[in-house]
Amino acid sequence: MREKVGFGIVPPDVMAMMGILSDAGHGVWLVGGALRDHFLGQSPRDFDLATDASADEVVRLFPRVIPIGIRHGTVQVHTRTRDVEVTSTPGSGLEGILEDLGRRDFTINALALSYPEGSFLDPHGGCNDADARILRAVGDAGRRFREDPLRVLRVFRFVSELGLDIEPGTCAASRSEANGLTAVAGERVREEVFRILSGGNAVSALRLMEESRVLRTVLPELHESGCSHAIDTMGRCPNRLRIRMAALLHGLVEEEASLGAVSPCGRCVSCRTAEGVMVRWRMSGRQIQGVLGILENPLPGDSANWTDADLRRFIARTGPEFAGDVLELARACRAAGGDSAGAEQLSGLYRRYRRELELRPVPRMRDLPINGEDVMRITGLKPGPRVREILERAHLEVLENPFMNERKILMDFIRKEFHKEAEIETS
Repeated sequence: MREKVGFGIVPPDVMAMMGILSDAGHGVWLVGGALRDHFLGQSPRDFDLATDASADEVVRLFPRVIPIGIRHGTVQVHTRTRDVEVTSTPGSGLEGILEDLGRRDFTINALALSYPEGSFLDPHGGCNDADARILRAVGDAGRRFREDPLRVLRVFRFVSELGLDIEPGTCAASRSEANGLTAVAGERVREEVFRILSGGNAVSALRLMEESRVLRTVLPELHESGCSHAIDTMGRCPNRLRIRMAALLHGLVEEEASLGAVSPCGRCVSCRTAEGVMVRWRMSGRQIQGVLGILENPLPGDSANWTDADLRRFIARTGPEFAGDVLELARACRAAGGDSAGAEQLSGLYRRYRRELELRPVPRMRDLPINGEDVMRITGLKPGPRVREILERAHLEVLENPFMNERKILMDFIRKEFHKEAEIETS
């Protein structure tokens, strides 16, 4: 049996909130995530409250309130430390909180601790399921998922984050109710997908999503031929959201090579389709550009034979902010495809990349200590494409010989190599 839970897990700011609600004559309970985490042996992070006060009364009691779901009786109270979600129960007293717990998604979330009495409520066996590390819907799983189809994705988020097993009835309902996800707002889907990808058991969660057809429901662009490979590649990538998202989306393939970039596994990644998915999920422009910065810069096939200068040219062309992730994705892709020798070669290339950045920054053309005005002053050229060509030549010289990345050296180089440009221009 588990030890009885007490208020020792509750931080002072949340305790103060519970005291304010109680002093105002309202019933108040700690519910959900904090209790779940405690019984799963983890440090509680999310502290949610349920109260028989109305949402309007909660707004009056606290100075900083965000009405995130006030129409449904939920607001967010901001303390100096955190945001606490406060939900109004359907009724007052014990009857109200029991009805509230009966509407929650999973048994491990249908737990409550009353204030100030400290009475613990577990009407649906959540503690036993936490002990067994089983994820079970409260009551009728299909009904729970129809109430909020996003709960289907939460099943797999808990698998990814907590390593739980899915109770068979809950698993079957996630499959049968998956189509409801098509009506869920893109940003809600995005947040669940992000958390699935960032979890310690992301591969297991995505495999289960693939088997239950849930993955194809939220990502119909993912071709069956690329799905398993994309998941395996994602699992071999570092646990960083940008590269894991790129790994998942590199399974979006097209027949026409002109539609995208060729990935390390030989597939043609449709960057246009990948961007469409990210727009649908309402990812930020910065997030979208970060993922596309990886997908749009595939590693050339001759990379195993690169010289240091070749590597610097790749870093400059791709951008130092993307080059490392491009190399990591290529390595993971090769490993997922069974090419262990190729993966090891790319691991070596990645180590060389890291050493190169430790030695000195790899400049892009815009980082050179000279610019177009310097070129025009030395050569007498007028503004035009030739000025850029000369800058590009200077940039290539720097990538070949890093010591040249000094203003005086580059100015002397241009004087020596292009001193006749003015004569040609005026002749």
